[in-house]
Amino acid sequence: MTHQARLQTTRSKITAQPPSSRRHGAHTTVQPKAITFPTDAKLLHAAIKGLNRLARKHGVKLRQSYLRIAKIA
Repeated sequence: MTHQARLQTTRSKITAQPPSSRRHGAHTTVQPKAITFPTDAKLLHAAIKGLNRLARKHGVKLRQSYLRIAKIA
């Protein structure tokens, strides 16, 4: 059987099937991951926490830490 004949046979088999049977199934081994994206509020909260920790380490007295406010935002 020549290459052209094989192609023709394959094409006729594919077109003879209904469209629903030509669809490919989804991979069942893929699992969704619990990954969150770094939003502006999360980045701000992390920055405030880091700066507060740095201020405490160096003995800088802050009037307000903004931690409670940042959690709400």
